[in-house]
Amino acid sequence: MAFQMIPNDDPSERGKTGILLDSILFGYSEIFFARHRLVGLIFLLATVVRPLGTSSHNLMHGHWAALCGLGSIVLANGLALRLKMHPDSVREGFMGYNALLVGLAIPSLFEPSPAMFFMLLISVVAVVFVTTGLRTTLGYHFNLPVLSVPFLLVIYSTIYSLPVMRTLELHESWLDFGTTIPFLPDFLSSYLQALGAVFFAPNDYSGGLILLGLLIFSRYAVFLTMVGFGGAWIMVNHVFNLPQQDLSLYIAFNFMLTTLALGGVWFVPQRSSLLLAVGGMLICAAVLAGTSGMMTELGLPVLILPFNVTMLLMLPALRQRTEDNEPKSVDFISGSPEANRDFYKTRLARFGTRFSQRIELPVRGTWTCTQGVDGDLTHKGPWRHGFDFEVADQDGNFHSNAGTSREDYFCWKLPVLACGAGKVVRIVDNVPDNDIGEINTLQNWGNLVMIEHAIGLYSVVCHLAKNSVKVTEGALVRSGDVVGFCGSSGRSPKPHLHVQLQATRRIGAPTIHGEFQDVVLQQKQLELRTVLVPDEGQKIRRIDRQDEVAELFDFPLGRTLICDVSLNGKSWREKIETEMDLYGNLRLVSSDQKAMLFFENRLSSFLVLDYQGPKQSALFAMACAMSRVPLEESSRLEFSDVLPSHNFLSGVRRLWGDLKSGNIGPSVNIDYCFVRRGNDLIIRGQGEDSLGGQFTTQAVFKEGVGASEFSLTTSSLDMKVVMEQDDG
Repeated sequence: MAFQMIPNDDPSERGKTGILLDSILFGYSEIFFARHRLVGLIFLLATVVRPLGTSSHNLMHGHWAALCGLGSIVLANGLALRLKMHPDSVREGFMGYNALLVGLAIPSLFEPSPAMFFMLLISVVAVVFVTTGLRTTLGYHFNLPVLSVPFLLVIYSTIYSLPVMRTLELHESWLDFGTTIPFLPDFLSSYLQALGAVFFAPNDYSGGLILLGLLIFSRYAVFLTMVGFGGAWIMVNHVFNLPQQDLSLYIAFNFMLTTLALGGVWFVPQRSSLLLAVGGMLICAAVLAGTSGMMTELGLPVLILPFNVTMLLMLPALRQRTEDNEPKSVDFISGSPEANRDFYKTRLARFGTRFSQRIELPVRGTWTCTQGVDGDLTHKGPWRHGFDFEVADQDGNFHSNAGTSREDYFCWKLPVLACGAGKVVRIVDNVPDNDIGEINTLQNWGNLVMIEHAIGLYSVVCHLAKNSVKVTEGALVRSGDVVGFCGSSGRSPKPHLHVQLQATRRIGAPTIHGEFQDVVLQQKQLELRTVLVPDEGQKIRRIDRQDEVAELFDFPLGRTLICDVSLNGKSWREKIETEMDLYGNLRLVSSDQKAMLFFENRLSSFLVLDYQGPKQSALFAMACAMSRVPLEESSRLEFSDVLPSHNFLSGVRRLWGDLKSGNIGPSVNIDYCFVRRGNDLIIRGQGEDSLGGQFTTQAVFKEGVGASEFSLTTSSLDMKVVMEQDDG
């Protein structure tokens, strides 16, 4: 596939057109938590299609609703852009899907009249401001999604305006139930009608198109909606005293959206998240039972209220857990349920950590673990997950001379660092240091610094030297900040550092599982471990960042790279730009190939966080060739990573992986090493996929320039990328 650049094309105008088109299609697909152009187009068509058996009066209403829905989302997104709302927020559909629901609801619920169109215009404008306000309030202050709350607020206000609006009348018979696809079982017909009802088109044809769109987006999403519909069917037939037609009108889709949101969108698909989805469905049933009668008395339709109430109850509650696991929340940019599962599996394989917050070694240089988990001395019972560290010389000695004074020990008064970013919550700084061989059991932990990194995650560094603490309670620290100096206070017969993680801020609280990220294990070769639980006797250290290496991986905002790409004999040019998205993530973007590479340039390493796009993009070769690079050049340093397998699979194999209960998973392993060639720093990689296929990568960085060449060779790909800076 060749690409020819069009030099006369106006990128600004092309960008505006692209944003508006994406905002429309993503707005439709966002109703089912998707962000997919084809799915959005299919959902749009689902609002237009009406069954042949529909009366001409209701058919007109259906087509009016489809047209008004499309016009409303265009108006809302255009207004948001005009008001200088963030383009990414508009493009991704967040500003438009509530306006779409308003545009579909008002022509469906009211008879066509000047007053109806007037109210529609006002409502669409209002929903833009309500959405923006709630995104600020719920998102910034409470970290909650807006959902369809703006739609409910606006549509309920519109209904209450009936008595004061001339010619504004309710349309009582807009629904047309009945199987319009011959020989379709009643259960399946009701399921399709429930899907269509989300877009105010409760008929089999619209529901069938929506089902097709969902199948394209996610097979697991279809499964979750079927679970929700099954629960709604049981409730209507055996629990609720409600009309059967209400199953497809509003009951089922509240249950379906609840199971989809909890089972695969906001939580990683797992057995536990499926159980959570079922539990959420029961809560939704309770909310529906408690609100349906009240809403009827108020003269308001239930619509999607139970789903919104359920989510706004459950999400804040679930964020109070002390451990984010089983079910695991989606704490990254959400995609399809399959993509969420694959990304999480890949993250576990790449980083292996149980915590969302990085925990790093609290020391500089090489230290030896002298007591680990379940140690022989003090790491017992509730305090089994602790680590003691000291410094040894080349001969394995921990002190000079006879070791009879504190000053003889190599670790004495060495800096102790913060394990990670957080807030200092407890300090002790006045406990005297012990003479060699003595211990202080009354002040067991000695001088210490305790840092809160996240809810239920605290690190403690103990036995610090007296009056050496350099931080105060309440201070915010970054990973690597000096918090004190190694000493011998408390239960410490000789200078050493004790480190532990715990779930509360109480001094002496029981320990929890402890681990450290990005640890260099010093053996015959230097091996970078993404996560390590140190064993007794292991010599370990942090990555020793080198500024000259870090500069090679600098992709500053605004930089443009022009790439000459060759793939299996074909060649083209591709432009890559550095951007920052709505969430503050740095990314390299190829608008030519519709590809994005999310990256992070940490203090110690360069990381490719995710790649989205086709294999034809230069960014794909970059993602494979430099997925993880420690910013420390050494020919002795070996490092490895795990690449998402779906990037290497054909469409058929990827679909089969999605359908399998265990998924194919992240099983593309690659080993890297540094090589110097003159002034060029080369990173060579060699890997093997889950089926035994071999592949090699190479990344070349030129001193003073940065990224220069990338290559990727597999059984089916032979790709090379040569880069140059665009000074214009």
